[in-house]
Amino acid sequence: MSLSEKFVTLDELAAATGRTLDWWRRNHRRMATEEGMPEKSALGWLWPRKALERWIDGDAIPSRAATAGEAVAEGHTIAANQNRRLRERYAGRAGA
Repeated sequence: MSLSEKFVTLDELAAATGRTLDWWRRNHRRMATEEGMPEKSALGWLWPRKALERWIDGDAIPSRAATAGEAVAEGHTIAANQNRRLRERYAGRAGA
């Protein structure tokens, strides 16, 4: 499998969605934050094809930003949740 088959390019994304290249350049962060769209690759204007397909199908895992927003909205903080999970995981092991 070639790299071009693993990634969706900006051109392909724009053509598939009917949005312009400029629209995606301006709105990709908002789509990731608010809509759960996968983040673009650090390699450039590329998205992991499988993750993008899962997002389109509605099977995507919520983005970290969405999860953090939900935690804050519910009155929880991420650090408090992490601390609680660590205490639960390692309870009674301190003396071992």
